[in-house]
Amino acid sequence: MLAAWVADNVLRRDFRRTLIALAMSLLPILSWIGWIAAVESSPEYQQPAYAYQTAPYLYFNVSYARNMLTLVDPSNPQLGPLTGRAFMRRVWGNVRAIPISIGQAVSSWDAPPYVSVPLGALVFMGLCLQLARKQYLMLMYVVLSLAAVCLTPFRMQFVRYLLPLYPFFALAMFQFLTPLVRKSGSRWLVLPTFARSAPVWLVVCVVTVQALMGLTELYGIEYHNVRYEQDGRPVKYRLFYYEPVGTAFDEALDWLKHRAERTDVIAATDPQWVYLRTGIKTVLPPFELNGKKAQQLVDTVPVKYLIAETAPQILGLGAYYRFTSALLRENPTNWNLVWRSSNDSMAIYERSTMRHAARAPK
Repeated sequence: MLAAWVADNVLRRDFRRTLIALAMSLLPILSWIGWIAAVESSPEYQQPAYAYQTAPYLYFNVSYARNMLTLVDPSNPQLGPLTGRAFMRRVWGNVRAIPISIGQAVSSWDAPPYVSVPLGALVFMGLCLQLARKQYLMLMYVVLSLAAVCLTPFRMQFVRYLLPLYPFFALAMFQFLTPLVRKSGSRWLVLPTFARSAPVWLVVCVVTVQALMGLTELYGIEYHNVRYEQDGRPVKYRLFYYEPVGTAFDEALDWLKHRAERTDVIAATDPQWVYLRTGIKTVLPPFELNGKKAQQLVDTVPVKYLIAETAPQILGLGAYYRFTSALLRENPTNWNLVWRSSNDSMAIYERSTMRHAARAPK
């Protein structure tokens, strides 16, 4: 947004306002960069409590820059460090995915390509029209936002990233359609007004149908009940995309908080939620496909209980199944199965022998 403000003034050749916008924009940006530098140079950060606490893939313990620009894919660190060529492949692949993602942002997440691509093309034509009209501010905001999205390695999250841009996409799309209908209306005056505006109604109908289909699935299939016990009281509410793993995860926490000691450490793929529910320190399992190396890393914590999914998923709690399964598979004598969920989607393993943990290097 700040960069769009500066770019708008540059394109309008208003250099006095450009300098003012640049100075005001640099203040929060440099302050934030300075805060990151202060945190990363602090003794707590330089001397982590366990070996992988500040690994680039540990997204909530490192900066966005380190998380996105150190590895080819933070979710798959085995792919290696990010090189210039790999970065260009990432950007180009993201650019190719943008048209479909824009079309899905203005319709629904699951819109097929034959729907999303034409909608994305209409948005693009509307942005070109804004450029011709010198409507730079919104245009630059959209373009710079898309550029930032294309730098990320999280292509599966594109629709979520682009949804805040929906008002700008919709405005651009109908900005393009409106003069198109007016021009065709002047040529086909014999047609009724409704027929002359058919392209607009067609787009509205397509978007409406896709949105209704998405809402029907969302509330009819993916809207689940949540039940667990907190401080001796039952808690009930509803969440989207919760079952079956989310239900099993809460079952695991209900069982574990009555068994684990306050001094124990848990490893789970949603460590913040585990800590809020149990009050017990929790870490994310290491993103390591080598089970022996993963065992060495969790020993530096040291982890006593591991909450693991029993099957892989694309997103959600089961997204890191490949790492926890490798840890358990290659170290069968180190972990004992002590609990399994009623729907068989979640299990808890207890460390069989808690050897003296090797601390992270100082």
